[in-house]
Amino acid sequence: MQDIYKNIGWSVLAGVLAGALFALVSKGSALSVLGFSVSPVPIAAAGLVFGYTGLAMACVVGIVVLSALAGPSNAMLYAMWDIVPVVVLTGLLLKNRENEDGKKVWYPIGYALSWTSIVTAIIGMTVTYMLLLLYSIDNMPTVAENAEDTAAVISQNLLIDADLQETMLKFLSETAAPSLSANFPNYESALKNISVVFMALMSMAWFFRIVFAVWITEYALVRKGKALRANPEYIPMYIQNWFLVLIVIAGLVAAFGTSANLRYLAANFAFAICLPFCLSGLCQIHIWARSVPYTKVILTVFYVLLSLPLFIGYGMMEALGILAVIGLYEQIVRIYKRYIRPLENGEK
Repeated sequence: MQDIYKNIGWSVLAGVLAGALFALVSKGSALSVLGFSVSPVPIAAAGLVFGYTGLAMACVVGIVVLSALAGPSNAMLYAMWDIVPVVVLTGLLLKNRENEDGKKVWYPIGYALSWTSIVTAIIGMTVTYMLLLLYSIDNMPTVAENAEDTAAVISQNLLIDADLQETMLKFLSETAAPSLSANFPNYESALKNISVVFMALMSMAWFFRIVFAVWITEYALVRKGKALRANPEYIPMYIQNWFLVLIVIAGLVAAFGTSANLRYLAANFAFAICLPFCLSGLCQIHIWARSVPYTKVILTVFYVLLSLPLFIGYGMMEALGILAVIGLYEQIVRIYKRYIRPLENGEK
């Protein structure tokens, strides 16, 4: 009984801390970046240590605390932006079943990352759309000659009939161009390229933020012997076959969609959900490096090269693309070995 009260107390404390950290973001504090970066950690920790009960309790307390500190509207945003993806990833990492020997078989990490990427893609694209919507409303003309003109203006500025990519480019030009023009001579071309995939970039940032927070929490808890999932296996990383089909469908819609906006949204969604394959490709690099001499040297050189785009300002999308191709290739090979090769050999 004492352990139960102790677990409840720690879960409540985790929720209070999570709500307080996100309150720094809503208040515009100087510590808002820190609060935004680490606010998922307490919720994830409660789940990874105390299971689904601790996870649910921390979430509820976090929402209540943030509602008290920053208002119900910010609490609703917090629930959508932070709670949902953390609950999806942490909850799936806790999922397990017992095999015939009575040993726990944990839900594959790659599967959990696939679901998380879908959730963060939806969140990232929704947040970006909201930014464009606010930008369009702020720039909405106040005068229209007649009712039809008024309806057209409202429709255009609520992004119903507007070209999303063009609106995105205008938004970035007015908000980012002043800071970029001094550092990048070809900033106009860069902005145009960024506008094509900005929704995907937002979604990717959300994905990495949530995944890194949960991963670092799990790593620390495993080191302390507190994690329920004591031996997480990251390599090899398996991705569901249907997830590859989903990317193909999104790619086809991006190529042959009936409208420019549909093609734009589908392309960004396809890019955003490719990240699990990037991590799968990263695992394949590790598997290969372990099979040859000088493993540590090879991995050190690899990560130095991988980090270069962060310092030179370009090339990150290309690097992620290469990793995604490696992950996709491994997935296709796995599908071939499991389903197609047996048919070629006459096996049932």
